[in-house]
Amino acid sequence: MIQIAIIGSGQIGSRHLQGVALLKRECAVHLVGSTAAAISMAQKRYAEVISKRSPQKLHTYISINRLSMDIDVAIIAGTADVRKDVLQTLLKRCHVKNIIFEKVLFQKMNDYDEAKRLIKKHKIHAWVNCARRMWPGYRKIRGCFPADSILRLSVTGSRWGLGCNAIHMIDMLSFLGGGIEYQVFTDRLDKKILRAKRKGFVEFTGEFHGQFKGGAAFNLVSHYGGALPLLVSIESENTRCLIAEEQGHCWIATARKKWKWEKVPFSAPLQSRLSNVVIDSILERGECDLTPFAESVQLHLPMIRGFSEFLRPRRPADGDWNCPIT
Repeated sequence: MIQIAIIGSGQIGSRHLQGVALLKRECAVHLVGSTAAAISMAQKRYAEVISKRSPQKLHTYISINRLSMDIDVAIIAGTADVRKDVLQTLLKRCHVKNIIFEKVLFQKMNDYDEAKRLIKKHKIHAWVNCARRMWPGYRKIRGCFPADSILRLSVTGSRWGLGCNAIHMIDMLSFLGGGIEYQVFTDRLDKKILRAKRKGFVEFTGEFHGQFKGGAAFNLVSHYGGALPLLVSIESENTRCLIAEEQGHCWIATARKKWKWEKVPFSAPLQSRLSNVVIDSILERGECDLTPFAESVQLHLPMIRGFSEFLRPRRPADGDWNCPIT
């Protein structure tokens, strides 16, 4: 029987669980949560979508130390501050073939090297859940830039979680042809650091900007006030796209059509409709369309370094030099 483990039963972990419920395979699903309340909420969401005829068996645990088995696919959700420790504990308890990590990967620079070492040592295939590169909307937009280098990505909205979501946009630009290597600048971030919804984490407003080695620039703007919906703009010399993700549509204009805007649907599936697709792909082909772990590490590090350096002078002298985003 296929063994699937989900470590973390909170908001994102429960959505992964709903996605797993859509698998048409006989499998044992092992859900680990930190509290009974979180596990209960995840179970309710699972029950909303699981078929009565499903051959799946769900097992729940209050501690990762209860796991002891061979695991075909593990999803490490939870928060970035404990993700490396979760990985270490999991690999001490279980033999794992494939891992899907949630983002942000880790808060400390050293954790990236340690995680790479562990994955290589245990010969694990691993990916990071920057799922926009799986969205049909962005896959279609990618086809609009076949041989036309992207010049600029701009993202604007009010309080959209710049810290925890910047990696999604950077990863998406990389997927669209931006490359891997880039530099970041934090000089336009707002000086005031915000408390995130999760206790112990922070968020940013203002502008986080940078440029890929290949030339593509990005400007990620999160306004402190107002209620501006998230808008994504992608530009090349001959093509422009404006995407309203939440509204489910985008506009495309090209030089060939004299810059006349064309409105088209934009598909952005929920996580609960993606996890089963990813797992099926891994089990059938040994690969999936998410970002490979090693590639995602390269995309994470300049961002983590930039935010950490921005925070450094704004912390107590004896502070822990990590990047408390998740």
